[in-house]
Amino acid sequence: MPFNESKSSMAHDYEDLYESELGSDVELIVQEEKFQAHKLVLMVRSPVFRAMLTTDMKENREKTVTIKDMNSEVFKSMLEFIYTDEVSDLDDVAEQLLEAADKYQIPTLKEICAESLCKSVTIDNASRLLALAHLHNAKEMLEYISKFIVINAIHVVKTEEYKTMTELHPSLGSILFAKFAAFENK
Repeated sequence: MPFNESKSSMAHDYEDLYESELGSDVELIVQEEKFQAHKLVLMVRSPVFRAMLTTDMKENREKTVTIKDMNSEVFKSMLEFIYTDEVSDLDDVAEQLLEAADKYQIPTLKEICAESLCKSVTIDNASRLLALAHLHNAKEMLEYISKFIVINAIHVVKTEEYKTMTELHPSLGSILFAKFAAFENK
């Protein structure tokens, strides 16, 4: 006897919950834009939100969280991921979202952002992406981008991004040097 496949999934149900705002119990304010959310969902997905919403912090008492250091579009993408495990137009916000994922300790989001950024690496942006990977401890991204730079070193060192990276993050030079030495010994 054939069975009808269920059209519902947990991710779809959470997406519906997010979009309907039904039962929301916390307001998040980012750049004067207000988002309704569910404390339980935020706490399960992010240890940072868990700390904010379970301790005697202002955010828990007032049921309002003001986020001052993030663009509202990036926050919207992070919230979308928290509820659905997906991000629409990831490539457009991956750099900023990687930073947010690191800050709010959402490792799966951090991984998909790093993967997106690795796919978009070019001669011109490789140095900036290497610095980003280093700043946010995205190890696999750091490994991939550093190999890309070693392979394309003759072109990368001529870019403005490379000059900026060496001025702002001189320690990355030693990482690249070690990769270059390992590459040459193969």
